[in-house]
Amino acid sequence: MLLDVAWEGSPGNAVEIEQTILADLNQHGWQGRSAVIALNPELEVWIWVNSPHVPNELGMTWQQIKELAEEKGYWSPDSAKPTHPKELLEEVLYRTRRRRSSALFMRLAGSVGLADCQDTAFVRLRETLRAWFPAEGYSEQQETI
Repeated sequence: MLLDVAWEGSPGNAVEIEQTILADLNQHGWQGRSAVIALNPELEVWIWVNSPHVPNELGMTWQQIKELAEEKGYWSPDSAKPTHPKELLEEVLYRTRRRRSSALFMRLAGSVGLADCQDTAFVRLRETLRAWFPAEGYSEQQETI
């Protein structure tokens, strides 16, 4: 199960959310056959990787994105990722008159790739999927969509 940490009524603690849901799954017969990964704060954090493809797809330069993010309080200068990744994405798309779509996410995943993503939740997801679905002859190079 994948879910955002940021949602109305959320306890706001990824570990607590994961432990609670996993305990519930285990109690209902899913012991050893499930995983819970809480995305902190939300899925959109994966978009904000240091790649030239991100601003190309979004229609703003990194400088414009960072200035907007700091102005709106979505990203502090000392952080590697924005604290409000979804709001930042929505603001950038609004200002560039682009639509949020599965095609946009597919282009980002395809051009940026996944091999270098170091987000803790993403690494756990990748490792969980590898354990569940081992592939012979797999290589890190194949991690672009």
